[in-house]
Amino acid sequence: MKGFLRFCLSLTVLVQFYSFASAQTDSTRSAGGINALLSKTAGALNNYPAEKIHLHFDKPYYSVADTIWFKAYVSSTFNLASAISKVLYVDVINEKDSLIRSLKLPVNMGVAKGQIPIDQGEFTQGNYHIRAYTQWMLNFPDDSFFNKNIFIGEAIDKQLITHVRFKNVSSDKLRRVDARIQFKDADGKPYSNKNVSWQVISGYEATLKGRGTTDANGYLTVIMSEKPTVESKLNDGVLVTAIAVSDKKNLSGSFSLKKTILENDIQFFPEGGSLVAGLTNRIAFKALKSDGLGVGAKGTVTDAAGKQVATFTSEHLGMGSFNLAPQAGTAYKANVIFSDGSSKTYNLPEAKASGIVLSLNNSDPEKIALKIMANEAFLAANPRLGLYLIGQSKGGICYAAQTVLSGAEYSASVAKNKFPKGIAQITLVSAAGVPLSERMIFIDRKDSLDLKISSDAPAYGAKKKVKLTLDAKKAAQPFTGGDFSVAVIDESKVPVDTDAETTIMTSLLLSGDLRGYVERPNYYFNKPTEKKSADLDLLMLTQGYRSFAVKEVLAGKFPQVTYMPEQGIEISGMLRMSNGLPVRKGTMLLSIPDKRYNKDIQTDPVGNFKFSNLVFNDSSKVTISAKYNPNYRDMVITLNGAPFPSPGINPNAPDEALNIDSLIAPYLNNSKKRYSYLHTLEDVVIRGTAEKKPSHADYPALSGLSSIPDHVVSGDRLTACAMFINCLQGMLAGVTYDQQTNAFYVTRDYNSGRRIPMSIFLNGMNIDVNGLNAVIASEVESIEVFLRDDLGTVNRAYNTNGVIVINNKKKPKGTKISREQLLSMLPKSYELNFSPGGYSVEKQFYSPKYETAASVNQNDLRTTIYWNPNVTTDATGKANFEFYNADGKGNYKVIVEGWDQDGNLGRAVYRYTVK
Repeated sequence: MKGFLRFCLSLTVLVQFYSFASAQTDSTRSAGGINALLSKTAGALNNYPAEKIHLHFDKPYYSVADTIWFKAYVSSTFNLASAISKVLYVDVINEKDSLIRSLKLPVNMGVAKGQIPIDQGEFTQGNYHIRAYTQWMLNFPDDSFFNKNIFIGEAIDKQLITHVRFKNVSSDKLRRVDARIQFKDADGKPYSNKNVSWQVISGYEATLKGRGTTDANGYLTVIMSEKPTVESKLNDGVLVTAIAVSDKKNLSGSFSLKKTILENDIQFFPEGGSLVAGLTNRIAFKALKSDGLGVGAKGTVTDAAGKQVATFTSEHLGMGSFNLAPQAGTAYKANVIFSDGSSKTYNLPEAKASGIVLSLNNSDPEKIALKIMANEAFLAANPRLGLYLIGQSKGGICYAAQTVLSGAEYSASVAKNKFPKGIAQITLVSAAGVPLSERMIFIDRKDSLDLKISSDAPAYGAKKKVKLTLDAKKAAQPFTGGDFSVAVIDESKVPVDTDAETTIMTSLLLSGDLRGYVERPNYYFNKPTEKKSADLDLLMLTQGYRSFAVKEVLAGKFPQVTYMPEQGIEISGMLRMSNGLPVRKGTMLLSIPDKRYNKDIQTDPVGNFKFSNLVFNDSSKVTISAKYNPNYRDMVITLNGAPFPSPGINPNAPDEALNIDSLIAPYLNNSKKRYSYLHTLEDVVIRGTAEKKPSHADYPALSGLSSIPDHVVSGDRLTACAMFINCLQGMLAGVTYDQQTNAFYVTRDYNSGRRIPMSIFLNGMNIDVNGLNAVIASEVESIEVFLRDDLGTVNRAYNTNGVIVINNKKKPKGTKISREQLLSMLPKSYELNFSPGGYSVEKQFYSPKYETAASVNQNDLRTTIYWNPNVTTDATGKANFEFYNADGKGNYKVIVEGWDQDGNLGRAVYRYTVK
């Protein structure tokens, strides 16, 4: 491409996230236009740097009583360790989109380490998703968060094992789903000839009910049907069963129905963004089921006269492509047959009468073949049009060129070594700054980290010592300073679908740069082939890019920065007099007793104060006092709340497992033996007068509500809650909190557009949301949630929809005290004592040593054999670590993940045998 002026702009990441980039050019020719465009684009990328996160877990799934071990890698521009944020948040959310656990971790040199105990009583069997984010990432869409679906099984007190298969047998006249369920006891013996009652729960209502009896093999067929003219209750419902295993004992099971009635759809994506008449266009497509998973498809393309002009067949997970040379003014239809036999007809995008297309070929391992094609109408309307090409990747501008449009077609090549490994976006822009065409491409460079793992023996005995060596090379040379994490698992008990794994490669090179769900991401990295490279290019053609598009930069569309990067724990607020006037230059003292830490500061002219860069644990108590000021008894301290994203809907919902019992049966069988000492004793009923707990029934204003709330949150779950209103936002099932309106809503109504806020009652008195700031979490007995008010006594009186009732604990009876004693017990407005929730304490993974005969005789049923998040390479590029095997026989799998100081990523898998 003669006449092109090429630029390569390298972005340097400094400690301050607002640093600017510098440009370098390989030509002395004037290029003011493209330089101005590059400067504007680079400035946007520097001022709004994106952070990405990967969490390396010790294994892909767990059981109750396990511990989840993980290491977080937080990256920024060019995958360098992020210097932007120093605090990371990790949340665990259940399949009802309720927050179960939240961790706050310190980030040091771009990494953080932690663990999540899966406690009995807090976790049950089901699908969970773990998300990780920084406060800076709250300024951007939620799909920038790290999200991973995990499932947790129950093995300790398991009495019912189930397996279900759904079959959609709907017709035009009847919507019907058949469920074939097998019921077994804890030992795998079928519950034969047992009575089963079932119901479908949708929107907290029972919409269908029935009964049946299991056959000799424990199977029961449940037929669920409804008229197709009504809104479907099946597709968003839950099938709940109760099997009578004895005269006095019923066991229940529940099965989500949201993947039972699936519809197929297909989308078409012209390369470059537009279909242009008179040119041979490559059109990619993606066929999906309504559960988000790909579905096979094939078909034909016909013109307005019904003539066949193209055929197509999907290549991978519903994705494929075909070529079409459309004519101006002609409509085209795609006649699609899906792999399940259903068929539909779709209109293709309308072809533009005048246009230009950027087309890329990525098959060459060393260079990108680039082609710019313009049709006759575009050439005639834009003679000698100045064109710019801009290539960006990983938050930086990597390539730029310019030319003048003088012919219908340009061809050139771009060396791939101008880009880092990962997704690159190449945009064609006019000299006037108008984006014309855009294309994503995956750059697969071979000069990334080369990790090799070796052992001191090919096979070992049970409980024998294993010595492993990690040998890390870059460009065939050893390097020091690599930061890695190592997990070793017993693969016979933890089988894994390798193509579906989440790895440091999939998180930081693929999913982290794409919008939406990516199915089976490790398929593209696991033993790459030409076929997989071609499939990856289809993904680039059909998936949205998460970074700034050049057109957004040119239009000045940037995110509103509301939250600044955290450099440590911060506690802030305001000091006022009781009459509301701010206290200027007031003295504030912060104390953390268990850290023996004290710090005093002064308020600013409008009464604001801020304690920054604090370090304390999640169990620490903090005191903030203004008592060293004159007239301090008339002062009031208020604290600022912390931002918290709504739990929302699991973006990786397509990965949720339906039959956890059978899917991880080997793992649960091992867990049953490993945690046999944790079995819960049968309840012994001692009859007596039960102490009446506070509830909504104690208050006449709430007497019209149902006697049984839809959900109840025990006050025990609030023990670590610092700010009650923040905890409430992610704790109430079926309830959504909207930050913009500062109100709670019934989720099902909120999602359907009926956004009437819920009413809130504290000890029988109606309060607004701001009144929750005065609630002390430790004094709460329970929170009752009513998603419906059947009689309407509360909804009509307060013009609300749904009720949240907060019941404080009953005050114990005691002896009389003096006024002075009473005053000393009352909360002081000038002094606050609270638990703000600091950093989660990192614990060490326990790895036993079998060095004595007594220790060898102990049973060892571990599935995670070794976990070490702190592996670094020495000057020779090597790292050594050792551990002892468990009792399990078979293959043990070693996974190493990490990076170097230049942002190069590495992952290696090694297996050895235990006999």
